[in-house]
Amino acid sequence: MKEKYIRAASWILTAGFIAVFLFCCTSPALWFDEQYSVCMARHPYGRIIQNTALDVHPPLYYFILRAAGQLASWLPLPQQLVAAKVVSVFPMALAMVLGCTWVARLFDRRAGLFSVVCMGCTPQMAAYGTEVRMYSWGLLFMVVCALSAFEWLRTGRHSMVAAMALSAAACLYTQYWAGMAAGIFLGLLVVYGWVIRRQTDKGVLVAGVAALLLFAPWAPVALRQTVGTRSTGGQHTPLSLYLVRGYFEFVFSSGWGVVTLLFLGTLMAAGCSFLFNRKKSAQSWHAFLCVAALGGLLLVGMAAQAFLQPTRVIFQGRYIFPCLGVFWLGISVWLAGLQPRALRGAALSVLF
Repeated sequence: MKEKYIRAASWILTAGFIAVFLFCCTSPALWFDEQYSVCMARHPYGRIIQNTALDVHPPLYYFILRAAGQLASWLPLPQQLVAAKVVSVFPMALAMVLGCTWVARLFDRRAGLFSVVCMGCTPQMAAYGTEVRMYSWGLLFMVVCALSAFEWLRTGRHSMVAAMALSAAACLYTQYWAGMAAGIFLGLLVVYGWVIRRQTDKGVLVAGVAALLLFAPWAPVALRQTVGTRSTGGQHTPLSLYLVRGYFEFVFSSGWGVVTLLFLGTLMAAGCSFLFNRKKSAQSWHAFLCVAALGGLLLVGMAAQAFLQPTRVIFQGRYIFPCLGVFWLGISVWLAGLQPRALRGAALSVLF
């Protein structure tokens, strides 16, 4: 397929998926957590900081929602609730636009097209990308962090170090597990530099340290929130097979059946082909790092659920959502490099 047709298809699909997401926002009905978000965003910014310090999430998303709510305050209440959902669609739309532009430039047009298809066709994207919650913003910040890192590795532009630091800090201030995913991804990049490129990537290290310094004012609050979830001798919620199964069902947007097993088999086949390929390109390594970030998040989340003895489920399936954008980016780069075309079509048919 010619480049211009791939580019046109990417933009047409992006417009179509955004239209579907906006259509999903037409109902003003909200579930409990969404109602909580709306109520939180009605407070002044100082009060939001005080309230989130007593909650389990950081304040950045509520700041964004409050700012958007002030712009839409002239609308009737039902339309204000719809506007609150649109606030979550905006980062999803921007992530797909980045697929058409930044991903296409860093890798190729096919990778950009596949990233749009993957993000648009995954049912969890439409479900959580229209919720009045912080997860779609975490996804956008995580995607920007990854693309900034790959741009830095390619061009060495110092502005990309700043973009990495700011987006990683934004992940931390949006949702803690999004911040954990960003940290895991940057850590994998450092290991990639040491082991594969045989050099210390100072830009990635500087970005990681800068993100932690930016998060330092909120770190004591985050620590208190974490300690507050631990069991002090009573009942605690251990890691169970039911929870682990739920994580995979969330990632694959399917029940624990043939589809999930096919998906797992496809990923395992891709991983084996990567590991046994002696001539690994930088592009294939980047795809591997994106997928490995999700794997690392799953391992850390399950370890926290198992060993911190929390009084509730502290690592739920929806907390994986911010990492799904980077995960699908890695899958898209892998799909774009598959040869022959028939194999690429077979992989797409299994995934979707």
